Amino acid sequence: MKDNNVIFFDCFGLFAEDPFTAYFKRHFNDQSLSLKEHFCNGCDLGDISFYQLLTNMKNELGVDPEQVLKEVIEIGRLRTSMVELALQCKEKHTVVLLSNCMEEMMKVLFEDTCFDSCFDKQYRSYEIGLIKPDLKIFELAAKEMQIQQGHAFFFDDNPKNLPNANKAGIEGILFTSVEECEKALKERGLL
Repeated sequence: MKDNNVIFFDCFGLFAEDPFTAYFKRHFNDQSLSLKEHFCNGCDLGDISFYQLLTNMKNELGVDPEQVLKEVIEIGRLRTSMVELALQCKEKHTVVLLSNCMEEMMKVLFEDTCFDSCFDKQYRSYEIGLIKPDLKIFELAAKEMQIQQGHAFFFDDNPKNLPNANKAGIEGILFTSVEECEKALKERGLL
């Protein structure tokens, strides 16, 4: 039987490298963050399709959509060590995905993997129309998961997402590596 702890994990940066962050950094280093937000936020919100995103990149940046897709698939390979850690957590606790993500990208990268089995519940931005760091996404997850103070933890590689997690009663913890994540879980008595 599971206890009352809820562990929220982001997806990209943890379970796989963030493919678009890496792509833009590789090809447009100085502008990588602004380009990612410009092109990806609409897709993360579910307002545009992944294929429209690729078309927009082609039209504005002159890139080849097929080459972009090939690179993001190569970059976004699933980290088995993170899957194993999440599955270990899931044995005793409720494990939840809370991620800015694109529907088609999730299918392309994870459809034929064990990724979905890592989670009891998933909050995918494109399904709920909210993206981190919006406080509303954390409040929604906290309410629906009926978190109790001191029993909810959120791991994310983007420090901008942690303050609003904390405001919603979920302890935000910066993810730097699978090993550091495991250490943080042990320090909190979750492993």
